[in-house]
Amino acid sequence: MTAAYPTDIAYPATFQPKLAPAHLAAVCALRGVPAPAVDRPYAFCELGAGTGFTTNLLAAANPFAEFHAVDLNPEHVAAGRELALAGALPNVRHHAMGFAEALDARLPDFDFIALHGVWTWVDDAARRAVVRFLADKLRPGGLVYVSYTARPGMDAVAAVRRLVDEAGLLGHGEPTAARVARVRGFLDRLVAAGPALARRAPALVDYVGTLGRMAEASAIHDFLAPGWSAVHHREVRRAMAAAGCVFAGDADLAMDVPDLALEPDAASLVAAMPDAAAEATKDLLTQRPFRRDVYRRPRPGAAPPPFGGLMWLLRATVDAVAGTALPAGRHGPIPDLLAAMASRLERAPIDAASLLAQPEIARFPPAAAAAQLAALIAAGTAVPAVRPPAVLPAGLPRLSPFNRAALSRPIAPDNARLLASPATGGGVALDQTTGYLLWAVTTAEAGNAAALLAARLAAEGRTLSVGGRTVGDAAGLATLLAPQLDRFAGGDLRRLMRLGVVA
Repeated sequence: MTAAYPTDIAYPATFQPKLAPAHLAAVCALRGVPAPAVDRPYAFCELGAGTGFTTNLLAAANPFAEFHAVDLNPEHVAAGRELALAGALPNVRHHAMGFAEALDARLPDFDFIALHGVWTWVDDAARRAVVRFLADKLRPGGLVYVSYTARPGMDAVAAVRRLVDEAGLLGHGEPTAARVARVRGFLDRLVAAGPALARRAPALVDYVGTLGRMAEASAIHDFLAPGWSAVHHREVRRAMAAAGCVFAGDADLAMDVPDLALEPDAASLVAAMPDAAAEATKDLLTQRPFRRDVYRRPRPGAAPPPFGGLMWLLRATVDAVAGTALPAGRHGPIPDLLAAMASRLERAPIDAASLLAQPEIARFPPAAAAAQLAALIAAGTAVPAVRPPAVLPAGLPRLSPFNRAALSRPIAPDNARLLASPATGGGVALDQTTGYLLWAVTTAEAGNAAALLAARLAAEGRTLSVGGRTVGDAAGLATLLAPQLDRFAGGDLRRLMRLGVVA
């Protein structure tokens, strides 16, 4: 009998942007398959939602939709409810239950169901419950996101995980710290005993290093859960078929455009293959360790218009796009076309047909223009526009209750702050400096942002350096911060307003 899934230690709070319904609609747009509308009410469920941060943020970014988060760990659910309360989110519910219980719960039918990593971490019984849930709760035309540790890229890691299990190193029931330390010690000895592994199985050696740097919570859930497994795409594809779902595309958008993701010969090989074989070939050629699949329940209807009939907007700034080296693709990069598209997408949301018909864009060959738009979408530079930004009231820019709450709590060192973007239906990651600047301009009274931020930095013991001199007092910090805040107000703050981050 398989040991129970670990609930003694909480999974770290993270945001998974590819779960966003708008992102899943972009997958379908690139693949030319229908997707549910993302600019009007829908129902979304995340199974195995962890602390619920992703579901909460999506609820804040899509206040017109209904969100549900399901997780077995009561500590996770309590954290999700706490943030939902702090963020004033009436459109999200957090449920403490397993997947089998969810089948009997009074949950609605869903347009979107997402599982991040769960397929890898749970046992066969839980996977069967997931399949039954999808079969019962996914609406016709609805989409499923399922991500998992993938073979053949993780074949060596899967072999070592089996060895760890067979050697009795998992020690189910023991304290988490002891279990993680024992496995890490064994893996370090294994790598040291086989110096040729670095050449024969580089993915394994890399993973051992990654596991050594992981927080204990991540290690216990991502690698040491009792039901852990790495699987081939075809296995997941068969399971989804049992739920009445067919493959719709890859949530790693570049993989949906082989010209962008692969070398020319590889792209031609993949393009000539049936869909399932093409996906297997991509996995073999790239040896990627993780897959993010999107499946849909078919529904009769007309084929969607080009690029899904979605409205699109520019996520970055025009200057940032100009400096981006997009994959060349079959048509090669066309700087003037890229600049024209970026400029038009920055002004206001626009559908693909109207964008391609703009005079400054229509002068280019249609196939090249369509390929450039696909490249912008695949790069995450052009994103679906869910709602136009609200008209800002007079006075200082303000944050929504959720973004105010999220701005006060770090998620991870590399993504210091993650805020909801109602214009895109997803999230925006801010580095720590931008987070501080945004906090200041949305908290201070007029003209007082520099002094307010300086006082906070001084209280936290933070300093700034200029000309080799370290400044840590409030007055000196305010002097240094004032021009930086002015640049922010005239630059990145405008982008955040356009994305609806500022309410």
